[in-house]
Amino acid sequence: MAKFYPPFDLSEKLGRKMVEIDAPDLDALLRIGSELVGRDLHLEAQQWAILVNGRNIRYLRGLRTPLGADDEVFFVKGSGGG
Repeated sequence: MAKFYPPFDLSEKLGRKMVEIDAPDLDALLRIGSELVGRDLHLEAQQWAILVNGRNIRYLRGLRTPLGADDEVFFVKGSGGG
């Protein structure tokens, strides 16, 4: 099962910082994760950088990035300021 580390607000709702999800690829993980948190993670993911094992999915296969048992998925919100 892949390890999904949701952003803080979602982890607070779930009551844990990491969720193991059995999904063949990132798209399936987002569908299952959406059911768990009651929000559409596909929409929210458009505003975040998604990392699989520390690599941005833009440089992998996007939502079709396959996931294995030891993979870690992080959603990282961009920040800025001055």
